[in-house]
Amino acid sequence: MYLTKGVLVWLVLNAAIVTMDGTYLLNMPDTLPGGKWSTFFAAYTLYTPHDALYAGKVDDFFGKIVGYLNLG
Repeated sequence: MYLTKGVLVWLVLNAAIVTMDGTYLLNMPDTLPGGKWSTFFAAYTLYTPHDALYAGKVDDFFGKIVGYLNLG
């Protein structure tokens, strides 16, 4: 099977972003600002005010399910 370079780049970048997103959601509150992993996830501070899923609700069941589906 032949894939173009553009498709391969897209797949690699997509896998990295989805893995980072799932890791962010599943490791709350350590990934929130002030947590021990917050420096690695610093870019999320720009996005969290606009999306309720990422707003820091640690007990959010839906957020945990989304995190597992991102990594699964």
